[in-house]
Amino acid sequence: MSKKERTKDSYSEDGKSINAMYITATFHILREYNTDVTLEDMTQSEINKLADGMLGGSTVYSEDTYRKFLTDEYFPQYISDARVDGAVDRVFEYIEQYMDRVHPKTSGCSTISGGSCQYSIKGIHGYNSDPLNISNLQVRLMSSSFCGGTDGRALDEDLVPFENYVLGVTYGEIGQAFNTETEKVHMIAARSFALARPTVMGNSSGVKYVTSGGQTVLQLRSCVADQVYCNTELGCSKDVAAGNQYGIVYSGANTHANTYKEPLSNYPNSTLKSSWQETLGMVGLDKDGKVVEMGYAVGNGNKDDWVWKRWAESGMDYVQIILRAYPEVTEIKKMNCSSTSEVTDSAFLQVAARIWKQIANDGYQYTSGSVAIPPSDKKINCSAFVNWVLYEYGFKDEFGSNTYDTVSFVSTDWTTKMGWQEVSVAASEDVTSKLRAGDILVRDAGGGANGHMNIIASVDDGKILAYDAGSESNWNTSNAKAGKPIDVTNFAKSDNRAGKIIRVSNVGGSSCQSAESGEALSWKQYCPAAWCNVPLGNSGATIGGYGCFITSIAIQIARSGATTTLSEFNPGTFVRKLNEYGSFDGSGSFIGAANISKIVPTFSEKYHGVSLTGSAQNKINIIKGYLDQGLYPIMRVKTTNGQHWVAVVGVTNNDVIMADPGSEKTNAFATYSLGECSTLNVYQIG
Repeated sequence: MSKKERTKDSYSEDGKSINAMYITATFHILREYNTDVTLEDMTQSEINKLADGMLGGSTVYSEDTYRKFLTDEYFPQYISDARVDGAVDRVFEYIEQYMDRVHPKTSGCSTISGGSCQYSIKGIHGYNSDPLNISNLQVRLMSSSFCGGTDGRALDEDLVPFENYVLGVTYGEIGQAFNTETEKVHMIAARSFALARPTVMGNSSGVKYVTSGGQTVLQLRSCVADQVYCNTELGCSKDVAAGNQYGIVYSGANTHANTYKEPLSNYPNSTLKSSWQETLGMVGLDKDGKVVEMGYAVGNGNKDDWVWKRWAESGMDYVQIILRAYPEVTEIKKMNCSSTSEVTDSAFLQVAARIWKQIANDGYQYTSGSVAIPPSDKKINCSAFVNWVLYEYGFKDEFGSNTYDTVSFVSTDWTTKMGWQEVSVAASEDVTSKLRAGDILVRDAGGGANGHMNIIASVDDGKILAYDAGSESNWNTSNAKAGKPIDVTNFAKSDNRAGKIIRVSNVGGSSCQSAESGEALSWKQYCPAAWCNVPLGNSGATIGGYGCFITSIAIQIARSGATTTLSEFNPGTFVRKLNEYGSFDGSGSFIGAANISKIVPTFSEKYHGVSLTGSAQNKINIIKGYLDQGLYPIMRVKTTNGQHWVAVVGVTNNDVIMADPGSEKTNAFATYSLGECSTLNVYQIG
């Protein structure tokens, strides 16, 4: 974490809100006007001075206050009086230009285990090339003569979703040695490099775009000839010594002679996944909108992770680092990305493949009886296999204490329970067109023993492959021992049992929704908010005293972008209109859920009083499920000494990100008791 971000957190703990970008812009412009000033001059005391200057004795920063401070006090110490006004204007121009160069609003947010982006790019910088317009891009790992292999030969490995590939390249190339800003730079550079690589290479040595199974595949060499990809779920290994940079890298920490890296899960404090989430789909473009092949290597001038690390430690963020290291990059643009609920959940399937391979290689036997999770006696069946995969994937509270058979999988409402999407399946229905990789397909006649289920591994031109533990003959094969799925097309096409498709939401990372959050995230119920004294009906209560619940709903409405019947929408105008419909009882409690749609026609309550139980991770998983469906939850975070509600805007590995009407805090579990973060109300668009 940089000094300015630590300062921001420190001030936030004291109830003060500062803008770290003001500090960054000030030092950047100061160095333009006074070359004697260096990044080393940005000491903690100087940062605190600027932070205090933007507050001016208040608890919330103000542009007017900061302009006056820079003009009257700060810049005159370093710049001649005649140039001060221009320098102050340049600070705020810099901030505006900075924001224009990054396009977070062009994309929906993608969840941490993948997501698919639409890469729409005008061409490759420096080349007379055709535009790129690719969706759901996959990567095929290739051998290389440069690294002791054979050019043009594909490795015997599964295709890798491109965004997962970017994470794996960053893990393979820089591992745990760098700060978050350097990780973000590396990810954007790696993504841009990979997209441009076939054109730069002239489609030689097997490096090119090809079409396979109706999708675009990018072929790249799995070594330093192109990029060093390490499977984050399985780790990676080499035939040469681990320290020999010229060896080909294979998935699996122990599949070849020497382990190169263990699975990323062995490093629970790693920030790679959160850095990846923040930069998902981002590429470096030139002034013509063409992607730049952002090469990087140790000793390559400013295009070097160690240089970026030093710059980050001095206070620069990833955007500033890129613009300095790559002068040809004039814009960092985020591609249009969809959530993993719409695409293959690669991480979930990697867990399924790992357990499938373990069953095949460790002598597991089929049993129709119950199986403890995880299994202790090498007995397995189709439903136990699915339970085990879900358990290992991260839903340990739900599937460690309960074992669901096929009857239970069909009868349980997984949308209400876990926030997962469900698709009904009729008896004898051909569901091949409905299935996606990562789906759980379960069909049951109602008697339990007659039920069957599996995890869909791939869907390709009507052929369905799955991990299916319904019979020992399914896994007693050389293909299964290699972790490969089996053909279950007939089960998907013509089975005479009804059931459902369960679309599991992913685990372990941040999740967000594309929305214009800006001002709404800062809405507070308390004074000096303009609406703090607006009454809640005729109760005598006000928004300032008792309006956390309705303010949280207002925040989510604003974030959703839904059209309202009000000329101006904020918590005050919202409550005034709700009052016209008698939406609050005599104590000020909200009783008007049905009235919301009278003001916001497309916004309504979908689930009421969803219980959050178990560990922090279990609560995160449930919340993530709703976020991944594009829903808008609010959460009760306090049940004793009065209630309190907050708007949920995302999750991380270990916390829930909130917009809190009652404080400046953003991390729910760090602010409130885990046990009291107990209930959700969930809202929808449409």
